[in-house]
Amino acid sequence: MRQLGYDVIDMKYDVAQEYFISENKQIEYPLVFESAVIHTSNLKSNLVYIEGINSSIPYSHPFVNREKPFTWQKKGSWQSDHLTALLSGYGYSIYENTCSKPRSIIITNLISPRTVYQDYGKSKIEMVPSETISKLINKVIIEPKSKRLVKYYETILLQERWDAVRARKGWKKGDRSILDDDPLTQSGIWYDLREKYLIPNNIPITKTTRSQVTGNIRKICKSLEGNPMREDLGIIAGARASLYFGGKWENVDMDEIVALAEKGTDLVFIEKRGIIEIVSKYIGQYGIAFCNTQGHFTEYAKDLARASKEAKGNVAIITDWDCAGVNIAERVRVKKGEEEDEEENAAAEDDTEEEQEGEEQEEEVEHDSAIIERLGITFDTLKSFQSYDIDINQDKVEETYPVNTKKPRFTVDGRPASGKPGKSVTAPIRRMAQRYRQNPVKYARYEYISDNEDYLCGVEDDNGKEVQPAKRIEIDSVLKKVGGRAFARWIFSELEERFPNRDYNRAIKKLTDYSSEKFEILPDSMKRVIRHIFNLADAAAELEEKKIESEQESTEGFIDIVNKKKENVKRLADVLAKDYDMQIVNSKMEGLLNILQCYDFGYTDNLETFKAEAEKHNVPLKDLMQYAFIIKNGNKKQKADADNSEKSGIKLEDIYKEVMSGVLAKLAGGGGSENNNKDT
Repeated sequence: MRQLGYDVIDMKYDVAQEYFISENKQIEYPLVFESAVIHTSNLKSNLVYIEGINSSIPYSHPFVNREKPFTWQKKGSWQSDHLTALLSGYGYSIYENTCSKPRSIIITNLISPRTVYQDYGKSKIEMVPSETISKLINKVIIEPKSKRLVKYYETILLQERWDAVRARKGWKKGDRSILDDDPLTQSGIWYDLREKYLIPNNIPITKTTRSQVTGNIRKICKSLEGNPMREDLGIIAGARASLYFGGKWENVDMDEIVALAEKGTDLVFIEKRGIIEIVSKYIGQYGIAFCNTQGHFTEYAKDLARASKEAKGNVAIITDWDCAGVNIAERVRVKKGEEEDEEENAAAEDDTEEEQEGEEQEEEVEHDSAIIERLGITFDTLKSFQSYDIDINQDKVEETYPVNTKKPRFTVDGRPASGKPGKSVTAPIRRMAQRYRQNPVKYARYEYISDNEDYLCGVEDDNGKEVQPAKRIEIDSVLKKVGGRAFARWIFSELEERFPNRDYNRAIKKLTDYSSEKFEILPDSMKRVIRHIFNLADAAAELEEKKIESEQESTEGFIDIVNKKKENVKRLADVLAKDYDMQIVNSKMEGLLNILQCYDFGYTDNLETFKAEAEKHNVPLKDLMQYAFIIKNGNKKQKADADNSEKSGIKLEDIYKEVMSGVLAKLAGGGGSENNNKDT
């Protein structure tokens, strides 16, 4: 199949034997029937179905038996005299409305020493062993393991995505503009796969299915035509804990999380890095910092809250609308005297990631609950998108928990029940809801938990039977529905509402020192002059800098920090230009500027370009600078000597000093600076 150009995802082959005996027992002979089902990622049609007799292909389908129909074991009593009808019952069909397993190839072959055809065209055979064929077909095309089917459909989905990327106008290999125009997180691929293929085709979804899907993405991408990377398909994946601010990512050591509180006017924690990368494309220029902590936020939140409060920062968190997400957010909002009783959290029913996130020891946090705001996700989040003309049906983004196959559950009416979150995350939710009901004034912030307790935790009867399943809404699911731009606008709006004012001195830092460590290698007299200029500039700019800081300290709403930085630089430059001391120093620089004009041959404002030129000709930078000075300011003889210095034995430095002496003499006498030496 691969030699024919097909990318085979999965293949299953089987064979069956039967010994035929006629009714009058006069004729006996053996029969062999073999069949193969092949799933591909690049077949252009829904199905290619091939029937063969003794390894030869007739022009029509010969497997028809009206006397003994083929039986579709999946449905028990359903039968058909055509084998193709039986295959369609399993989702293998050329027609869109009956095909659930596209890009498949099925090959069948009957091997018989005696074959009697019904007509001269050999389109149908006299006898078809329908019972044998039915058994084998049902055996071969019986639903494969769910993991194989998940990978099969995931490959189809990613192939469709790759085809769409390559069909973009102007696309060529290496073009990753899809990351800017239509990026997807790995979880976005999961939601797309689940809605488009897994649920419609009744593929079992377990607690490991999602991790299987995201774990396969890179490998499947590499298997597609052209061996693309995940990023070529516009798919963004998360890494370790990291901070996004000022247009770049920084990997973060969680031991230094307190330093994160100094970044940005607002610090927004989102559990998934891929979402941050999408959102930051739209609102990253407003001084907002985004942090992805990979599920460890609660460990350090008390330190972050204190440090952020001292530094006048706004801190918010966005989590999934489920027990784990609510726990993550609420556990960092605990006030003094409200410590969690961790003994009640000891029981955990499974090892899902969501449950583990709620098991960390919580200490006293001395801060107001408003310090860290939970922006969402909630049902109100879904409603808020209506202001952007986006309607989200709740049932399109919510989901039940994966079934724990080791601990099957049932509903009150005996049907198989969905999975449920473990006690490690449901117990705190129920306690918070109970606290609100006991003291709604003191625990007013738990009202939304009390109102949605049954939704988050589910409802069971006294025998543990499911009455109402626990459900959840993940951030990725909402992002997939509304798109990156609308989701970013929602975050922007929520921050503006929760924190009307912000200190932009956290995002727009005061201009730093004029020099770096290399300044120290300059001669002392030169350093004294330069430092004096810096001191005068600092003194002249001081009042204006304080005025800028005061204006930025309590800014209403958001501002574009890139434009604001440019505006601040211009304001300070205008102040220095009008300062008396700076004007005096500037007037005394004219003599030096005349000398600099003699050096103005391309390197003064762009030394890196001049360095590259020196490297290109394999000469020291100083030699190239001296040579260029001679060519610009020397006479014909000096230029000729410079061109032939290696052959003539005359040192280039001596020629340079001779030319420089002439230039300085002319400048002292008030003459011009270019070609001042007479040609000799």
